[in-house]
This record gives sequence, C-alpha cells and structure tokens, in this order.
Amino acid sequence: MAEHNRRRALADLVGLDAWKGAPDKQGRFTLHVDVAFGASRVGGDVEEKVRFRLSLKRAEVVVIVPETEPAAVDKASVARVNDAASRVKSTKTRTSATKIAAGGSLLAGVSAKGPKAEAKASANASAQAARSATTTSTRQTASLMVCQGKTEDGDYRWVVTPALDGERLEGHPWDAGDAPRLKVRDTRKDREKGIEPTVRVQVRCLREDLVISDIVLKDAKLWHKLSQSPTHRNRIAAAEAVIRDRLMKAGLVHGALDEPYAEMCLAEATVGEDQ
Repeated sequence: MAEHNRRRALADLVGLDAWKGAPDKQGRFTLHVDVAFGASRVGGDVEEKVRFRLSLKRAEVVVIVPETEPAAVDKASVARVNDAASRVKSTKTRTSATKIAAGGSLLAGVSAKGPKAEAKASANASAQAARSATTTSTRQTASLMVCQGKTEDGDYRWVVTPALDGERLEGHPWDAGDAPRLKVRDTRKDREKGIEPTVRVQVRCLREDLVISDIVLKDAKLWHKLSQSPTHRNRIAAAEAVIRDRLMKAGLVHGALDEPYAEMCLAEATVGEDQ
C-alpha cells in the first residue's frame, strides 16, 4: 500500500480537530476535541491490486500535556461521564385492528293483516365496522459508549466503543462544542511573556481493533481461481495480516508490529499559541 493511500485510508477512518477556548482569569482554557469515526474504502487507485473496507471496533482519544510544557490539567474539569452525543433514533409502530359486528337489525313494516314488527338478528351481520389503533413509540439510544481513564503514561484518555456488540465505530462520541474534554491551566508566572503551552491530542487503536473486510483482488480471474481453493480463508487471513502491518508501520506507538495489542496512532492534532 502506497504511503498516500495509507494516509487517505486513516483520514477516512478517523477525523480529528482540536481547539482551545478563551482563557479565564486563572489562566485556564477549555480543550475541545472533535472526533468523527467512519468506514474507509481502500483500493480505488489504479496501482492498488486489492480492494477492501476498513473500520474500527474500538479507539481511544488521548490528551497529552508534555511535562516540559508550563501547563497542568484541572482535574475537576475532566469529562468523566458519557454524554452520548451520538445517538440512534429507533421508531416502533404497532397497529391493532378490532372488528365490531352489528348486533342485529329491527325492521318495521305493515301488512294486510296489520302492523307487525319483524326483528331479525343475524349471527353474521352484514354491517361490520373496523376500528384500528396505531401506537408509535420512539426512543434514542447511544450508538457510541465512552469510558474515561488514564493511559500507562498518566495521560487522560476516553475509550470509545460501539453501544451494541458486533457494531463498528460510526459518528461522533460527544458534542465538541458543548462538551470540552478538560481544562488546562497555564502555569507560567507571567502569562504575558513567553510561549503559550502546547497540548497534543491523539486518536489511537490496537492492532486487533482494525477491522478489515470485503477483501477482493481486482484481477477477477485470479480472484475467482483463489476463491475456489480450499485454502481461500487462510489466504484472506494472510492478506488481512499484511494490510494491518502496512497500516500500522508508520503509526506504531507501543509494542511489536505483529502483536495484537500493539498500539498505533490514527490521527494527531496540536493545540498551541496560534489557535
């Protein structure tokens, strides 16, 4: 996989933006992080021999305040509750019908013998009324779940997973504007002098969190031949391993390349003086 294709695949997989709010009198500013997850379709370029779909089943958003920076996190400001900004609306409609049969009909007539009342009751009434009732219920459920914690390096992180088992990450885990991740305090003695502290934000995942599916060779004849082979599944597994290796190679953070728990950086943003 070419480098520019690898970058494009990861860009479609995760979108990241970060900015800071205006500082208060104590020199604290809010850190806003906008993350969007999606699926990436790779293989559209001519030089690519394989097409596949890339998605995530887990990721974590990490805020890094380097020790060398004149800054500290306001612990009381850390977003620790899942505000569930990304929701799925489900609507359930139930219709019930009730048949109402006419109990009978009373017919009055006059004959040569005199007035008579003729009552006819019918078990199968010719007149029937149908009444239907429709009940609609709508509820919203979070499509992404967020769990706050810390990395082994002591950085604050938010682990994002699908709300339902077997699903993939899709959408925004929180509202970036209304729900900042935390506040950072500028610890410089004179905040009018020097350079403002810089904060980094990363979106990471483990090797096993990359979901590679729908692998197809562009060479239709070769693909048909391979798909008939009893070792087809093994070939697919091998192809997935190669793709993971190439995706992780440039973004490796911790661990060996072939380890399932090896960690890679999918996206990174820096918040500094010019923002």
